[in-house]
Amino acid sequence: MTEVKVEILSRKPPRPRKFKWVRVDRVKKAQPRTSAVASAAKLAWWLVKPRRASWALASTVAVVVMFGTPHMLVTYRCGGQRCDECRYIGVQGMRSHLGPNWTCPVITMLPVDWAALQRQLFN
Repeated sequence: MTEVKVEILSRKPPRPRKFKWVRVDRVKKAQPRTSAVASAAKLAWWLVKPRRASWALASTVAVVVMFGTPHMLVTYRCGGQRCDECRYIGVQGMRSHLGPNWTCPVITMLPVDWAALQRQLFN
């Protein structure tokens, strides 16, 4: 009989092997192709899954589409109780905007100028 020497390298047991199903080409060809509706449903489910990144992205897009992007007041010109000009800086650069009742709020949500964004992206 031979003598066996056991040497322990770590305290953790080895990982069990996971069996992976191997599809043969003819099995793949026999499977029906997924339709566009099924692909769209899979994409929608992937977006709606409870993950922080997808929910954060979706909520940011919803806020931008509904309310606009935040802008901060840079310069203003007022005479008496009416303001004539309010200039804001934000995501889309410098923009002019008068608030309600001809006032200039310090921070405001300005709607996105989609035409300017489209010109910038596609030109």
